[in-house]
Amino acid sequence: MNNEFNEESCAAYINKISPREIAYTAELEITDFIDNGERALAFGKIFNDSKKRFNDGDEIITSQVRNAKTYKDCRYIITQNSIYKIRETK
Repeated sequence: MNNEFNEESCAAYINKISPREIAYTAELEITDFIDNGERALAFGKIFNDSKKRFNDGDEIITSQVRNAKTYKDCRYIITQNSIYKIRETK
């Protein structure tokens, strides 16, 4: 997709690499998602952070979400430096 927010569909991102190479940064249990048309952010609890920045269950706010329109379908949230696999709320 080509727009001012640099939104990238999951299919476009995933098709750049084979499915076996897809590695996500962490899992995110979404508690809120805000998309005001100018900026989209996800709020949630993080788990299995491969970069070891956060402990399991820490609450975070992501940076700008690049796939705000398609994250529900592809089950991943893509930001500039991270890919979060959406984790179901328990």
